[in-house]
Amino acid sequence: MELFPTPFSLGTSPANPTSILPAVVHVDAQNSDKTTVSCQIGSVFYSNKNQSSLKDSNFATIIYNKITEDVTVIHKKPEFLGPCFNDAEPEIVNDTKAVDRAALTNAFGSLRRQRMLKERERHADHRSAVTDATVITKAMHGQKRLKREGTDVDGREPGTEPAVDARVRLLPPFDLNAACPQDVFPFDKLIPIRILEALASESELLSTATVTNFQTWSENGVYQKCVIDRLLRLSAVCNTGEAQNVVNNRLRIAQCLTYLSHMLALFKLNPHEVHRKQPLPDSPPIVTKHLMTEFTAMVSRGDSGRFKIRTISPLLRDRLIYHMLALVLHCDNFKTVVDDLTIDFRMSCDQLRRYFVYMGCRVHKEEVSAGGEKVTRLRATLTTPVKFPDASLYRNRRTNILD
Repeated sequence: MELFPTPFSLGTSPANPTSILPAVVHVDAQNSDKTTVSCQIGSVFYSNKNQSSLKDSNFATIIYNKITEDVTVIHKKPEFLGPCFNDAEPEIVNDTKAVDRAALTNAFGSLRRQRMLKERERHADHRSAVTDATVITKAMHGQKRLKREGTDVDGREPGTEPAVDARVRLLPPFDLNAACPQDVFPFDKLIPIRILEALASESELLSTATVTNFQTWSENGVYQKCVIDRLLRLSAVCNTGEAQNVVNNRLRIAQCLTYLSHMLALFKLNPHEVHRKQPLPDSPPIVTKHLMTEFTAMVSRGDSGRFKIRTISPLLRDRLIYHMLALVLHCDNFKTVVDDLTIDFRMSCDQLRRYFVYMGCRVHKEEVSAGGEKVTRLRATLTTPVKFPDASLYRNRRTNILD
């Protein structure tokens, strides 16, 4: 069916006879007189399905031909097509945004409230980072343990899997069957070869330095107190024996002290300093990279995951402490006075005692002479065969170390 779209205004229409628009006519099967006419004009859909008050009126269409001057009257009732709209109710758009209290505080709050807000956000980010770093560290050590135990899984009966020992991820590589104390925590596994090569010049300097140099370094704060105290003992190392053995022992202790000084520098960094691009500017790049890889973790900050920060989780911090105490044992011939380490390790004698006991050392009190007076000190001694305390019983008393 073809229709002439004719808009009317005051009884006249500017319709063009060539403007023919296809239309669709739907006839009701039950009532043939009931028809629905619809057409599409542009982006608007028109239909006569809606009842109009004009449908009860009588209309006549008069067509005047200007060329022939003929007039034609058509009495067929016209169909009035109205635009059709979606009957569904439009969604209510709420332009009111949720109030962001943090943004309001930053924009209009006092300096005191802004500082409190920044401090609160910093603590929240640190707690989230520490939690993520702990999970990452456990996953990293779990992968290594799976590779190591993969060969025994096939021949093991269900329910007979050994319990996971936390010492594997906390302590340096150790040998329970060692015949002498120096083999419990082997030196070659405690300090990698590439680290010894990177610290060779500094270790050589410490092994040949004089007491005057030690005092100067102590006054200028070049090395930590526990390092200076052991440097002062280098001149008395192995006075008996061949000259070559004396030189080798001095160099071995100097290597331990050199590496220990860089580890203590990392241990004393606050969380903000760990985030820096160069957290250890005084350490060689190889040493810095090794320490960052072994004792820190990169965690995502925020929901996007694009921004990452570096942190030292509680588990990684304990791992760093155990590695440093193993170096101290090598320097002290595996007999260490615990009281001398409280300043640099920032903890009490009782806390340090727990770390030494967990490493398999025996800690006992002894009287030593200091300034003409006898004082009681704690001494940690590593002997063989080494025996670690039961972790299941020890865990309840030192949850701050294993958790």
